[in-house]
Amino acid sequence: MGKMKSYMFLLSPTLLAMAVSTFKASPTANVKKRFYVDYDTHEEEMVDAKKLNIEMAAESSILMKNNNDVLPFDNRIKNVSVFGHAGYDYRSGGGGSGSSGTDSDATIMNSLEMAGLKVNPKLMAFNQDWAENHATVSGSGFFASKSVSEMPTSFLEPVEGSYQMYHDAAIVVISRPGSEFSDNKTYNVAGHSNKQDHILMLEDNEKEMIKYVKNQGFEKVVVIINSASPMELDPIVNGELADKVDSILWIGYTGQNGILALGDVLVGNAEPSGRTVDIYPKDFKKDPTWNNFSDGSQVDSTLDADGNLVTTDKTTILGSDGKPYKGWNSKKNADGSLAMDGTAYTEVSYEEGIYVGYRYYETRAEEEKSASWYKDNVVYPFGYGLSYTNFQYELVTTAGGTITNADQSIDVKVKVTNTGDRAGKDVVQLYYKSDYTKGGIEKASTNMADFAKTKLLKPGESEVLTMSLKARDMADFDYNDANGNGFQGYELEAGKYELSVKSDSHTVLKGTNGNEMKITYTVNESATETKATKGKTGLLIKNSAKTGKQIEAWFSKDDEYNTNKKGVTVADETAKKGITYLSRADFAGTFPKAPTKEDLTYNQKTLEFLNGQAEDYAYEDKETDPWYVAQAGANWKQLTDDEAKAKPTAEDRGIDLNTMIGKDLDDPAWDNILNNLSYEEMNAYLSGNSRKMNALKGIGKLQEVDNDGPAQLKGGSKGSGVAWVSEVNVASTYNKELARRQGIMVGNDGLFVGVNGWYGPATDTHRSPLSGRNFEYYSQDGVQGGKIAAEVIKGVQSKGMHVYLKHFALNDQEMNRGTSGGLITYCNEQAMRQIYLKSFELCFTEADCNGTMSAFNRIGLSKSVNYRLYHNILQDEWGFKGVSDSDIGGNVQTMYDFVRCNAYPMGTNNRAGNELEGVYDKASNMVYVAKNADEYKNKQHTLASPTQWSAVRDTVRRSLWTYCNTSGIQNGVKVDKLVGKTDMTGAVGEALNKDLSLTADQTNEAKEVRYELVNGQLPEGVKFESGKLTGTPMSSGKFDFTVKVTIDGWIEKTLDYSIAIDSAFTLATTNAKVGIDYSCKVATELVTEDAGYSNIKYSVIDGTLPDGMTIGDDGTISGKATKAGEYTFTVNCYAEQGSGWRKSVYNYKETFTIKVEGEATPTDDIAAKIAALEKEIAALKAEISKGGDTKALEEKLASLETTVNELKGKKSGGCGGSVIAMTSAVAAVALLGAGIIIKKKKEDK
Repeated sequence: MGKMKSYMFLLSPTLLAMAVSTFKASPTANVKKRFYVDYDTHEEEMVDAKKLNIEMAAESSILMKNNNDVLPFDNRIKNVSVFGHAGYDYRSGGGGSGSSGTDSDATIMNSLEMAGLKVNPKLMAFNQDWAENHATVSGSGFFASKSVSEMPTSFLEPVEGSYQMYHDAAIVVISRPGSEFSDNKTYNVAGHSNKQDHILMLEDNEKEMIKYVKNQGFEKVVVIINSASPMELDPIVNGELADKVDSILWIGYTGQNGILALGDVLVGNAEPSGRTVDIYPKDFKKDPTWNNFSDGSQVDSTLDADGNLVTTDKTTILGSDGKPYKGWNSKKNADGSLAMDGTAYTEVSYEEGIYVGYRYYETRAEEEKSASWYKDNVVYPFGYGLSYTNFQYELVTTAGGTITNADQSIDVKVKVTNTGDRAGKDVVQLYYKSDYTKGGIEKASTNMADFAKTKLLKPGESEVLTMSLKARDMADFDYNDANGNGFQGYELEAGKYELSVKSDSHTVLKGTNGNEMKITYTVNESATETKATKGKTGLLIKNSAKTGKQIEAWFSKDDEYNTNKKGVTVADETAKKGITYLSRADFAGTFPKAPTKEDLTYNQKTLEFLNGQAEDYAYEDKETDPWYVAQAGANWKQLTDDEAKAKPTAEDRGIDLNTMIGKDLDDPAWDNILNNLSYEEMNAYLSGNSRKMNALKGIGKLQEVDNDGPAQLKGGSKGSGVAWVSEVNVASTYNKELARRQGIMVGNDGLFVGVNGWYGPATDTHRSPLSGRNFEYYSQDGVQGGKIAAEVIKGVQSKGMHVYLKHFALNDQEMNRGTSGGLITYCNEQAMRQIYLKSFELCFTEADCNGTMSAFNRIGLSKSVNYRLYHNILQDEWGFKGVSDSDIGGNVQTMYDFVRCNAYPMGTNNRAGNELEGVYDKASNMVYVAKNADEYKNKQHTLASPTQWSAVRDTVRRSLWTYCNTSGIQNGVKVDKLVGKTDMTGAVGEALNKDLSLTADQTNEAKEVRYELVNGQLPEGVKFESGKLTGTPMSSGKFDFTVKVTIDGWIEKTLDYSIAIDSAFTLATTNAKVGIDYSCKVATELVTEDAGYSNIKYSVIDGTLPDGMTIGDDGTISGKATKAGEYTFTVNCYAEQGSGWRKSVYNYKETFTIKVEGEATPTDDIAAKIAALEKEIAALKAEISKGGDTKALEEKLASLETTVNELKGKKSGGCGGSVIAMTSAVAAVALLGAGIIIKKKKEDK
C-alpha cells in the first residue's frame, strides 16, 4: 500500500538493507519554487494512484435509469450473466495521444466477482470468442482503433442452458469507440441495416440482444454504457425497449483499472454520483451541429438503385472552375501559376453560434413555450444523474440585489441533507439567465455559473455548499454591436439576472419551503453610456479582471482575422454578409443548413490569401503589424558565435539561472541572461524540440523532457504514470477536489519518471456527440469543464509540471484537422468567448496555467497560432506568462508564426519560414534578416530587424521563465555538474572515513538527499552509509562502484567512484619450476605479534595453489610444483586481538598468482650445474695439493668458488630454498660453460 510521506521521512529497514542512505539537510527560508514528491517511491505512488483511479471511476459513474430500485443489487442477487462482446473487451480509453492500457486483471468479470457476484463463465467465454474473432481494426499504430459489431443472438444458442444457474440479473454492456484523427461514423456503420444510421445509435443486434435477454426470463436487466460520447438512448429509456431495461449505468472510459469499481457500484459498496457533461438528445440528426460537422457527407445522403449510400462532401473548398482547389503547397508552373497538385482547403462553420448543446435545447424549449417540445427532443439533460439515496435542499442565501460593479462577488449557499437510508453524495448546480431582446445580443436561457458537490453524507447528515461567481461572469459578448449602443465586447445589459439552483440544466430544485430556489439580481440602465436600440445598456466591461488590460473584439473586426466568413466566397465578395447564425429570435428560420456549392466556392482574393500563408518571411513585417518593433531595447546585445564558443559554459559567462527562480517575467535581470547567449544559440534552442525542450549549456539550462498525454503521463525508460479514466469521466464526477487530487498524482508521476512537461490536459468542447475525441475533452460546457480542468492543472503545477493545455483553440472535430491546409473554422466571437474559449480562459485566469499546445485547425482564415489569440487574448487579457508549443509538426504554422506568438514547434516541418533566419552583427548591435526573396534564397542578410530580434528574445525569455519556475530547473540543483571521485586511495588494515556526500551548495540546500549503491563492489570490511565510505579494508585492489543520488525525493544522478586499496601482504617470489623445491613466506608488517595480534594463521580460501604445494599456518608456501601453469589464489590471514568479550577477530585477504614453468632439463637444471661446479672445485683442490706449477689452477679455483658463492647467494631470492631468478640462472649457465672450457684446456695441457 502506498503511503503518503512527510518530506522529512525516515528510511524503511528495507531501504537500509538495500544500502540506501538518506541525508536530511535543514531547509532554508530563502529557497523558492522547490517541488517534492509525496511518496518514498514511484511504486508506492502508483498504488495510491490506482486506488484514486478506481475512486474516480466509481464517482464518475452516472445512474441514468433505475426502475424499481434494481440498483444497487441486494444480497439476493448473487449469480449474474453478462451479455455483449464488450462484457469481455470493454473500452478503457480512446486512441491517439489520449490512449491508455489496462491491467491484466482489470476485467468486468473480475470486478463483479471481487464484489461478491458470480459470473456466468460459459457466456463470458462466448463474449470473448466473438470479440476476438469478429473485430475490425481501423487506422494503424498510434491511431489504431478496434471496433466490434454486436453478435447475433443466434450465436448464443449453445450457451442458453447456463442461464438458469446465473439468472438473478442480466448485465448488457454496450460500447462505443473514440480516437484522434477519426470522428465517429455518421453513416455506413457496421451492425446497422439502415445505412444512414450513425454509430451512436443502438445497433440492430444490440436491440435484439436486449429483447432476447428479457425473453430469456431475466427479471432484472441492467445496461452498462461504455462510451465517452452521448448515445441515442431513447429506445431503452422511453421507446420500444424501455420496459425491457430496468437500470442504465454510464461508466465512460475507465482507464488502467477503473473497471474494478463497476462491481462495487452495482452492489452498493460505492455510490454512483456522476452527472452528465453533455445533453442527450433524442435524435442527433436534429441537433443544430449535424449539418455542419465532419466532412458534411452525412447530410442529404440517398440510396441508389442498388441500395448503396450516395453522399457528397460538403467541406472542401472549390475554385472558380467548381473543382477542389488544391493550392496549399502546390508547385508553380513556368508562368507562375499554381499546378494545383497540393492539398485542398476545407472548412466547417459553427452556424449554431452560442446555442451549443444544452443551451440550444433549454432555450428552444423556453421559446417554444411547450413542455412537450423538450420531452420530445431530450432524453437526459446536461448535469443529469440519479442517486441511491435522497436529498433535500435549503437555500441559505436568499437575497438578491443590484449589481453595480462588474467585479461584484455573488455567493449562493445551499444546505444539502441526506434524507435517505444510505450514504451518498449530491451535486448542486447554479445557472443564470438574463433578459433577452429579440434582434439584440443572443442569450441562452440557461447558462452554468458554478457547481458544487457534497462529501459522502451519512443518512441525516447535512453540508452547506457555496457556489460563487463574479457579476462579469454573466456578461454576454456583443461581437457585432447587436444592441446598437456602439460597443463591441462584454456587456451586462440592464435588466434582471436570475440565478437558479438546479439538479441539472432543466430541473430547478425546490427548497424545504416548497419554493423553487431562485435569486434575482438587477442591473440598472447606464446613465452615461450610449443607449442601446435593442435592449438596454447596463455595465460595459472594457478591461480584463486578471490584467486590467483592454478587451476588444479581436476576431470581429473587418480584416483578415474576422471569423464570420465575410466576403470570402464569390457570391459574398461584394455584400460581405458572412454567416447567418442561429438566432433565438427565429430558431426555425435560422436553423443551420449544410454548405452549398455556392458557399464553398471561394473568390480568388481569399484563395491567394490562403496560399500566401504557406510561406512567411521576416522581411514581410510591416510597421502596421501589432508585433512590429521599431527599435531594439537599450540593454539588448548578444554574444557573437565565436564569443559563445570561447565561453561554452555558464561559469565562463558568469551566469547562474538559480538567481532567476521566482523572479517575474518582466524583471530586467532577464536581459543579462539573454545578453549572454548568441543569436545562433537562441535560434537552435527554439528549433527541433520534439517531446523535449532543448538545453542551453552556455547559461546552464538543462534539457527538459515533455510527453503525452491527457489519459496517461508517459515516461519512457523510467516508466509511466497511471492510465487514468478519460477526461470526460473526470468532469462527470463534478468533484473539484477529486480533480485536484488527480492533478497532484500526475505531478508526482512527472517527478518520478523524469518528465517536466505534460502534453495535457485537453479542454476543447464537446460540440458534437460524434466528435471522435470527446473522450479526451472534459465537457460540453466551458464553465463546467474549465473549472474541473483548472483544478487538475493546479494539482499538476503544484509539483512543478509545465502544462501544455491543448488544443488551443476550436479543435472540436477530427475530420480534416490534420490536413496540410488546415481546417478553416468559422465561429462568431460571442460563441468563441462564451463557449469554446471559456474553459481555456478559466485554466489561465484561475489556475495560472503555464503552457499551451496549439491546434491544427485555422480560426477563420488565420492560422490557430495567431497574434490576436496568443498575444491579445492569451497574454494581455488572461495574463499568460509561459511559452507554448505546437501539436506535432505544427501543420500550417511556420516558425515565423510561432516566435511572433511566443511559441515554438514540436518537431519540424519543411515549409519556408520554419527556420529562424537572421544573423547578429556585433558592430551595429543588430539582427539582420533577408530583405527580399532573393536574399532569403541566397542566405544573405542586409535588413535590420528589431522585430525578429525581439520576437526571438521574448520567446526564449518566456521559455526560461517557465523553466526556472518548474521542475525543469531541478530545484536549482546543477545535476550536470555533479561528478564522482575516481582517485581515492586506501590500504588494507587502515581505517577509511571518506565523505562522498554532496555539499549543501551542490544540492542547493536540499531538504533531503538519499544515496544508494547501485552497481560495483566495495572492499570487504567497508560499508557505504549516509554518503560515507567507512570501515577497514580487509583486501586490496581497485574497486569501481556507482552511487545513485536522489535529491528532494526525485532528482536523480548516478555518480561513478573508484578507490585503490594498497596491499599489506607480499609474496617475494611468484615464479616456480616443475620439480624444483619452492619455499616462500607471505610477508606483512601489519599482522605481527609485535602489533598485538595472536593466534595468527594463514590459509587459502579461494582458488588453488600449484599442485604439490601447501601453505603453512605461518604463511609459508612450499613444495615442488608438479604441473606448469598460472595459479591464482586468495590467502586469508586470521588473527585475534584481545581476549574474552574484548576479543576482536580479523580476516585479512590477499590474492597472489604463482607462475610455474615446465619441467627441468640437463641444460637448465641450475642446481645440478652448481653440483657439477662444486665437483670440479674438489678436483682442482686435489690437483693443487700435489704441488708443482699450480698458479693457473689456483686462479681457476678462485674463479669457480666465487661463481658458486654468487650463485648460492642469489639462489635464495629472499625466500630460503626457492628457485633462483632467471637472470641468475643465465649467469650460472655461462659460468658453468666457462668452467668446462677451462677444465678441458687443462686436460689438453
